[in-house]
Amino acid sequence: MQGAKLRVPETVIRVDEPKPMPQAPKPADTAAPKPAATNRLRRADSVSLKMEAIPKEQPLATNEQALPLTQETLQTLWNEMLTAMKEPEPKLYDHLKDKEVKLEGEDMFVIIVGNNYTESEVKGKLLRILTYLRRRSGRQMLNCRIEVVVEEKDSRPYTARDKYDAMVGVNPTLEMMRVLFPDVDM
Repeated sequence: MQGAKLRVPETVIRVDEPKPMPQAPKPADTAAPKPAATNRLRRADSVSLKMEAIPKEQPLATNEQALPLTQETLQTLWNEMLTAMKEPEPKLYDHLKDKEVKLEGEDMFVIIVGNNYTESEVKGKLLRILTYLRRRSGRQMLNCRIEVVVEEKDSRPYTARDKYDAMVGVNPTLEMMRVLFPDVDM
């Protein structure tokens, strides 16, 4: 990138007008007066930095004290979570009530959903789900992923040709009828 220049945002600097100093009576025997205040520079977009105590991060709890997670335990915790979420999150409950969960690893499980819409709805509440399951299981490193498994359904024939092909699949003798009556449209 030859000849490229970086642009720095322009900073506006204002100069305050000097404030007039009130004139006090001067006694003759006092020292010379201090000079008047000079012009002060002030940034229009100034930022104040304050040092605040930053809380130290607590180390993540390990799963050493928690019991090993099994598929049965996970299913029990899942059902408890659904029951607890039924009242405050009815839409989430409706999306997850018949969904399957599978244990994939020591601290990993999979939520199997049927479409992308359910996946997007569940992703928005995933933190709440995991927080509940982590507290109840005692496994602070518990995590999950969402897998979309789409059920394949038989398609329905809509055109005349599709209907004819479907009927020939069920009853192959219709091909003979087609040979006998070639003028019949499909």
